[in-house]
Amino acid sequence: MADHENRFAKQPEKVKNWRKALSQLRHLTREYCKDDGICDYNKDI
Repeated sequence: MADHENRFAKQPEKVKNWRKALSQLRHLTREYCKDDGICDYNKDI
């Protein structure tokens, strides 16, 4: 992420949006994972 922050230093809003999207994706993925770390991905997504 640091590379992107440097690359888009003049566009901080773009970096902020990417960071937010990646965070949301991480949380969405976590919803489909069990406590043992094995993920059961929904094939409908």
